[in-house]
Amino acid sequence: MSGQHPVRCACDDPHKQRNLMSQAMQYLCPAELVAMIEHKNLSLDALRVFHALCYFTDQHPTFQITSMTSPSQRSAHILSRKLTACTFPPSTNDLRPVRATMQALQAAGLVEVFNFSDTNRDVRFRFSRRVIESITARRKDGQFAMMEPGMLSQLSSAAHVLFYTRVVMHQGANVPIFYIPGINPQTAPWSQMRRRWIGAACKLSRIYGHGYLFCPEVDFASTAVIRMRVKITHPETTWYPGRLYHRIATNRRSPSLPAKRKA
Repeated sequence: MSGQHPVRCACDDPHKQRNLMSQAMQYLCPAELVAMIEHKNLSLDALRVFHALCYFTDQHPTFQITSMTSPSQRSAHILSRKLTACTFPPSTNDLRPVRATMQALQAAGLVEVFNFSDTNRDVRFRFSRRVIESITARRKDGQFAMMEPGMLSQLSSAAHVLFYTRVVMHQGANVPIFYIPGINPQTAPWSQMRRRWIGAACKLSRIYGHGYLFCPEVDFASTAVIRMRVKITHPETTWYPGRLYHRIATNRRSPSLPAKRKA
């Protein structure tokens, strides 16, 4: 491990923002589906649309997601304006962002049917079998992220959404840890990915008031970063200094944990 990098950004009033978000509607996104989404390289708008579809399916009072599979293969219907209102910024006043994601979500194997009605008033969709199985086959003790669809309207990149998803999945643990997805020394080296993920950490730190410690795992034969581990710190975590900050070379200063913001 070559170094650890604490990330914390100024937050106007993280407690106020957290209280506002706690009043929002949520849906449960299983860990298997989170991992699947991470490997699809989706755009910000595609992530917004997909999570909106998941949210409305989860909240529907009568529609059962299992009816999307054989033999019935039913599709669900949602008013188009509700789809954009769910996860897009309030300034979004047309359906072009949704239309632009339809082919991408189908190509990614997340939906099998996704189209507008003749009047564009509503959309019809059906998830792929893999998505349905990841939702219905979740173990009772399996990990999950409680997603707040409205949060996605505040995020401005795909990296923000993926980082947020991992944060809400792991933040409740005593010693929360997760890995940044998609790091590959050959095709996606950390040197090229660093800016987007540090930016995502700063964004989420402003919202939640967390600290994020980036811990690179290095290939000692080449010194390339092969994985990037992130440790979350907040007042409820129970990190011991020896576990939060690993011993590093004596000719380097150990980075100090960002000071907690006073109430």
